[in-house]
Amino acid sequence: MLITAALVLLTAGTVNLQPHGWSSGTIWLLVLGGAMLAAFLVLEMRVTDPLVPLGVFRNRSVTVANVISPLFAVSLFASFFLLSLYAQRVLGYSPALAGVVSLPLAACTTAGALASSRLVPRIGPRPLLIGGSVGTALGLAWFARLSPGDSFVTGILGPSVVTAVSSGFMFL
Repeated sequence: MLITAALVLLTAGTVNLQPHGWSSGTIWLLVLGGAMLAAFLVLEMRVTDPLVPLGVFRNRSVTVANVISPLFAVSLFASFFLLSLYAQRVLGYSPALAGVVSLPLAACTTAGALASSRLVPRIGPRPLLIGGSVGTALGLAWFARLSPGDSFVTGILGPSVVTAVSSGFMFL
C-alpha cells in the first residue's frame, strides 16, 4: 500500500505542476509521496520477505537497466505523441492519416522486439540493450531535426524505422 500511495501522490504532484504550479499544495503531494517512498524502502529493508529485495540493486546491470527503462519508455511514448502532433499541426494531416503515419513506428517496434527475442539466446541481452539504446537515441536525434519541408520518407519514415527497430531491441 505504501508504494502504491507513494506513486499515486508523486504522479498527482507531477501532473498538477503544470496547471497549478508549486504554490497550490502541489509541493505537498510531492513531499508526501517522497516520504511514503522512503518509508517503503525502510520497511523493505526490515521485513524478511520483501516485495523488492533491495540487494538486487547491487548488481550494476540491474541498476542500469532500471534507470534506462523509464527514460526509454518516456522517449518512445513521447515520440508517438509528438509525431502525431507534427503530422496534424505542421503537415495538416487528418487525425486518421496521422495515425497511419505512426504505423511504421508501431510495426517496426514489433519487428525489433521479435528479432530481439531470437537474438537474446545467441548474443545475450547486454549488446541488444546497448545497441537498442544507442539506436533509439540516434533515431530520436533524427526526429529532432524534423522540419516542415521534409518529405515523408526522410522526415518521418527514416527516423521512425531507426527509432522503432532499435527500441524493439530493448523489449527483452
